[in-house]
Amino acid sequence: MAPAARRRNRPNRWRRTAVASPPADELRHMLALLDHEDPSQRLRQILLWKLEGYTDPEIAHLQGCARKTVAAKLSLIRSLWREAAEP
Repeated sequence: MAPAARRRNRPNRWRRTAVASPPADELRHMLALLDHEDPSQRLRQILLWKLEGYTDPEIAHLQGCARKTVAAKLSLIRSLWREAAEP
């Protein structure tokens, strides 16, 4: 089954979490940080798939990498955003 078809048939996991998504301009700024760090936009794509509700193994399959690589990329994204948020 194609990833888009699977996505339509299941709820968005992001909406079920206790974490609220940031406002649109803040999200744009955060994505710009990722684009600056990774011009290939791999980090951006991994993040967008995660926000759409894909699991780490599903993202790893789509990216053609190991699940641990996806987890490491998500950890990098969190640390980049944490550093940017510090005064």
